[in-house]
Amino acid sequence: MSGVAESIITVFLIGFLGRGLGRIRIRGVDLGVSGIFFAGLVFGHFGAELPQVLQSLGLVLFITAVGLSAGEGFFTVLRRSGGPCVLVCAAALAAGALSCVAVMRIFGMDAALAVGILSGAFTNSTGYGAAKAAVSGSAAAVEAMSAGYGVIYPLGLICKVLFVQLVPKFLHADMAEERRRVLLPEAGPSRPAGRIRLDEWGMGVFSLTVVLGVLLGTVPLPLPGGGVRLGLTGGPLLAGLLISRLGRAGPLDLRVKSSSLAPVKELGLLLFFSGAGTEGGRGFADILSVWGAKLLIGGAVMVIVPLLAAFCLAYGVMRMPLFNSLTVVSASVTSTPSLAMLVNMTGVDGLGAVYAAVYPVSLLLTVVVLQVLLRLGTGWA
Repeated sequence: MSGVAESIITVFLIGFLGRGLGRIRIRGVDLGVSGIFFAGLVFGHFGAELPQVLQSLGLVLFITAVGLSAGEGFFTVLRRSGGPCVLVCAAALAAGALSCVAVMRIFGMDAALAVGILSGAFTNSTGYGAAKAAVSGSAAAVEAMSAGYGVIYPLGLICKVLFVQLVPKFLHADMAEERRRVLLPEAGPSRPAGRIRLDEWGMGVFSLTVVLGVLLGTVPLPLPGGGVRLGLTGGPLLAGLLISRLGRAGPLDLRVKSSSLAPVKELGLLLFFSGAGTEGGRGFADILSVWGAKLLIGGAVMVIVPLLAAFCLAYGVMRMPLFNSLTVVSASVTSTPSLAMLVNMTGVDGLGAVYAAVYPVSLLLTVVVLQVLLRLGTGWA
């Protein structure tokens, strides 16, 4: 069997088995699409390898689709209530970063492993992808980061879903009253479409967005020390947000159908998680055997501290309504399962619009913060 055929079979076999794993539900919590990553870990442990380009392509497809689907709502919320939302995101990331630094210093943990744990704690595949790209020159660092991400991801997933369920009970919230207090973003005025549409589904515009995003990701950010870029994650995300906001360029229609973006996201995650899983699976058992309880303790700290910091700021200081607070916190720590739980608890589908507007802010900030942590951690080593 040729190498190409073997890679194709491996990717989609991991996708099939991972999706099955992701459907297993325990007390209302499941891994969802992340089951593909854990199936990939098993394949990687037994020697499976996939071309790096598949993983990178998957990440670009996914994050570009996120940007294009969230653009209009993102800028509407940013304009009307962006300050508080950005502050909550910043608080969550600052708490996570400080927790990560504390774990590195107290346990003497390698920066790549600690940043992998933080990525898993935030259940943030985009930040993980950006951080992994930053250490791609070291196989040991990639394996350590993947192991940290893989071990802590389920803990982060479960803790965040439980958090949004338990907080209303702890506060003895009047659920009916809190539902009435929910604030939803108002839809902005519709923009006229361009006269020229390249194709029915918008894949021509999608392709242009990918090109612009990848180029944008190569531009260094003006941060102390330099070397930090948006990369293959932040660049396409920002390009997608801007293209979606524009809607057209002269006579050219820049809209992409939402029905096109959903399967692109799924395919992107399948490619990314299968590649990332097989890559991390090679050193997974060794990392776990060496760090053991310290890895789990560090992960628990990086999950819980950001949740508490962000919620106290949103609900206690800024006085956001309870379910708005929990939704913004969920978006700040990029927890879509928490959003699903909130919608199920409240019956307010509009919370998804709040989440979709805040989510890109968290992704962009996380891409930058994780790279800065890697540089700081390397400097301390």
